[in-house]
Amino acid sequence: MDDSPIYESQHVYTNEKRLWVDKSTCCMNIAYFPTDNFSICGQWKVSFPMVIFSAFLYLFSYSLYFFKYFCFDSNISMRIRTFSFWFFSFFLLMLVISYVLTIFKGPGYLPINWNSTKKNEYSWFEQMDGVAVTEDQIKWIKKQEIPSRCSFSSNARRIIIRADHFCIWAQTWIGLYNNRYFILVVLYSTLFCFSFVFLMTYWIVLNYDLMLPMSTNSIIDVIIYLLIIYFVYIGYISIKHLIVSLKNLSNNITAVEKWNNRDNDFSRGSCMKNFSEVCGSESFMLLWPLPFITCFTPDTFRIEERHEDNHVLE
Repeated sequence: MDDSPIYESQHVYTNEKRLWVDKSTCCMNIAYFPTDNFSICGQWKVSFPMVIFSAFLYLFSYSLYFFKYFCFDSNISMRIRTFSFWFFSFFLLMLVISYVLTIFKGPGYLPINWNSTKKNEYSWFEQMDGVAVTEDQIKWIKKQEIPSRCSFSSNARRIIIRADHFCIWAQTWIGLYNNRYFILVVLYSTLFCFSFVFLMTYWIVLNYDLMLPMSTNSIIDVIIYLLIIYFVYIGYISIKHLIVSLKNLSNNITAVEKWNNRDNDFSRGSCMKNFSEVCGSESFMLLWPLPFITCFTPDTFRIEERHEDNHVLE
């Protein structure tokens, strides 16, 4: 990138004065944008409240399960306790890994000056230089040409590659590079939620006579009742998102494209080829459900110039 403005009529973006502060540590790239008082950690535009709430909810429910099954003298056999522990712990571990990767992998971004550089890959510093910080930059990029199947988001301040939707639980956009991990999040969230509902209901049925009123345990039991109801709802929402996401991916169309009634011209001819666009090579399809297998980066998607109006997301 040179030091000339992106466009001539107004000085919106140059390399002469960087609009962000590098606060990176030894293990994490962090950019702070004082103009609007926000930070980007890696590729994630930091927003902690919902992420902390989600993490606390799942870890707290797991702690209640562990307490009831292993720290309480119940009528459940050790074989069932051990069996439930390994499966329930596995679901939680897969959920946590998928959730973290959904956030920190990010959907894949392009800087707002893509139209003048038209590169397929950018360094982290180039991407941070290309974050829309001022209102002038946001207004300008909304009028510019961006690649096919990409969208500019006023929230993310960047161009999103293959934007699907914004996940409120992870506080990040779902796109090319984290679509697989989002699907795994809703998959393992479904398994975790319904496992919790079943295990806690099973414990209540077998130990109803041990549930003493007006005691510390009774307060915990009330919390468990509420969590059972809540997780039935979350499990329903998760499985609904799972079905929709798998259906969209099998047809190689995103939620954004469906919302905007775009023609689906991106199908690769088969369900598996469409899945490979975000999951990686079909040769490793049996490993797709394992989120810690992260080396199979999607390599069939190509950033191409579009021949249609710019697409803007708020």
